[in-house]
Amino acid sequence: MSAAMALERTLGLATLLTAAVFTAAAQAPPEPPQTARQTLARLLETRLDPNQCYRVRDLFLERQDVKFYFNDGVLIFAQPFEGREVAAFFLAVENTDQGEILVIPPTARERQSVALYTGEGVLNERFRSALLLFTDDTAAELHRTLDGSPSHKRDPELGASVAPRWSPVLKNVLEGVSLRLLGDLLSGRPIEEGVFAAAVNGGRLGRFDVVIDPHLHEQVSVGQAVRRDGRAFFDVWASFESRRGNPDRGKVNGALQNYRIDATLGPDLGLQAVVEADLAPAADAGRTFAFELSQNLRLQSLLVRGQPADYVQLEQSPAGQASRRQNNVVLLLLPAIPVPGEPIPLRFEYSGDVVAEAGGSVFLVTNRGDWYPRGEPAFTDYELTFRHPAQYDLVATGEVVSESVDAGVRTVTFRSAHPIRMAGFNLGDYVSASREIDGYTVEVRANRRAEERLQPAAPLPVVVPNPMAGVRRRASGPDPSIVAPSAAPAPNPAARIEEIADADAETFGFFLERFGPPVMSRVVITPIPAGFGQGFPGLVYSPTLSYFAPADAPLKSLPPDDQQFFAELVRAHEISHQWWGNTVTVLSGADNWLMEGLATYSSLLTLERRQGPEAFRQLLANYKLHLLTKNERDQAVDSAGPVTLGDRLRTARFPSAYRVVLYEKSAWALHMLRARLGDEGFFALLSRLVENYRLQEIDTEAFRREAAAFVAKGEPDAELRDFFDQWIYDTGIPRFRVRHEQKGSTLTGKLLMENVGPAFLTPVELEIALGNGEKRRLTVWTDGPETPFEAQLPAKAQRIAIDPDGKLLAVHD
Repeated sequence: MSAAMALERTLGLATLLTAAVFTAAAQAPPEPPQTARQTLARLLETRLDPNQCYRVRDLFLERQDVKFYFNDGVLIFAQPFEGREVAAFFLAVENTDQGEILVIPPTARERQSVALYTGEGVLNERFRSALLLFTDDTAAELHRTLDGSPSHKRDPELGASVAPRWSPVLKNVLEGVSLRLLGDLLSGRPIEEGVFAAAVNGGRLGRFDVVIDPHLHEQVSVGQAVRRDGRAFFDVWASFESRRGNPDRGKVNGALQNYRIDATLGPDLGLQAVVEADLAPAADAGRTFAFELSQNLRLQSLLVRGQPADYVQLEQSPAGQASRRQNNVVLLLLPAIPVPGEPIPLRFEYSGDVVAEAGGSVFLVTNRGDWYPRGEPAFTDYELTFRHPAQYDLVATGEVVSESVDAGVRTVTFRSAHPIRMAGFNLGDYVSASREIDGYTVEVRANRRAEERLQPAAPLPVVVPNPMAGVRRRASGPDPSIVAPSAAPAPNPAARIEEIADADAETFGFFLERFGPPVMSRVVITPIPAGFGQGFPGLVYSPTLSYFAPADAPLKSLPPDDQQFFAELVRAHEISHQWWGNTVTVLSGADNWLMEGLATYSSLLTLERRQGPEAFRQLLANYKLHLLTKNERDQAVDSAGPVTLGDRLRTARFPSAYRVVLYEKSAWALHMLRARLGDEGFFALLSRLVENYRLQEIDTEAFRREAAAFVAKGEPDAELRDFFDQWIYDTGIPRFRVRHEQKGSTLTGKLLMENVGPAFLTPVELEIALGNGEKRRLTVWTDGPETPFEAQLPAKAQRIAIDPDGKLLAVHD
């Protein structure tokens, strides 16, 4: 394993470990005289210890559901850090040396996932080297085994050869995961709650990583860092709850509450901010707490109860989830273990750039990095005060409670009327329009001009025949044979603002009627120079392209699907997040399909309302084609995994899977649920969600139980367990065909099912076209690969159509 390989690996380990930074950390705290930053520097200097090198044979290590067999080779420990060993390295030095890893996922779904990436449902791989990082009792466990068997011999001489060569690998990997390890080591929590990670250099499978963290919802994770087309991915092969379980899984140390943010945007729109918030520690919280902050922002100070705090913010963002969000991790070390339930006042002061100009006074607020410190998301109160150049309009989450202008600086304060989970802002040189609907306010902002990338290119000069050729001219000047054509008019995103405001208000009113009242009484829809949107409480980001009609220059050159997305769907999708994500939210990433699926389906409902059922069905048909599209391995995108995989769908093997599965298949699942419940039951379900889970979290199983209450009595699968097992927790799109014959008035036939398991249960509607012009409908519940059916008909059947209304995600003749 070269140093370059180790740098690549940092992405993988950091991805798996960063997710756990916000959970309860581990280890009895040392009493170092250094600051946390100095302690981190010392951790990064950890090297392999030649005196702790062993020649091992048949050394066994079991960490939860993961088994390591170090059959023959060298095991060398790192130098103790603050009295603790936190790393060890296994190396095969002879041709016959090797190690072996065995992971047997406990569920069929996870075994299927492992098989997708490795070809087998069980991970059983031989390896030549493995770097182990740990803050649990791994070191003690290994030493007990080493000291208790004559098969293992200490070999400092061999260690003197191995340590210098492989210590740089340890250093490179530590740089990516150091904050997680440091948080564990300084937290003050029991050693049994520490983390274990292994970077394994396999043979057939190449380099991959294993992480075991008792505080995650799914304690065991296995995956691989991959680069494709210049993009970095981390393919999670498996992630599951350990068979041993953990009652504290998913536990967090605490949350930030009662935000007071005072932010100044200078003449160059650089941000200087002071944020005050209360840290509410959980029971059994440790001394360390982690927050995320945009990688473009630097902390100048962090105070705890008015006193300077001990904290670390890396100069560069580590790889992993925080990096994907374009964030740094800030690690706070409290002077003592906090008292549960006793709020701790914090004060952050920081500065940097989170506003970028896209040309022509069109601005993009950092679209992924957090512009204020955030930890675990929680509903809480916000008060936001902004000072900014008065020529711009700034909008933010909450109600405006004060506004003034002095010496060219506008000061405006926003306050949330209800607890919310996050806050955002936007600014620009806006034109505005406003609509009132049933006591709610819908405001629309539009930039006065489009960003630079949407401006028409300058026309090239055109050479035309010169009618004066051969005639002497006394006057000098431009050659009349060269003509500069008139430039195309610049696109004006504000031209349709009144029309757009009417449409957005209509959309909001439609959702209000269908779903019930959202938390925020005012929503402001604002433009961003990007290809996506985002929905904050009371504030919507919508792409500049969504301000144009399909016939307008910025859209008319795009493919029809993209035109439809920007002109018809994206605004409704983001507006619906006022309900799905900001009024009702989800418990974990595995449940995020519900929010994005509901938002996507909400946008389809507006399309159905405005353009009719045919446009609605055609869009669902397009979504089906996306799911059936195959990659270079002849694998359909649908096979990337079920909707509950969440971020795991961001995979190099299926680059489009996150969008296609999480958004589009989730919308399909909700459409099929609507077919099962009927319109009355389905929309009553959505209203119940808004009413019963207002400012609360819901998970997938709770949603299933809520939906089951609307299943008609006497129907199969009354609790919707089969429905969720097939469409939510699994992959697969069935294919149906019909064989039939008719004798007299009796039609008999079979519904043939392929591409899914024999236990797949779903209703399939058949439409029978008769020779007399009539049509009869028949619903067949599948019962294995072949399901017989029978019907009495008044005339000869001419044709049988499967799923004529497009209610089922299936392929059929």
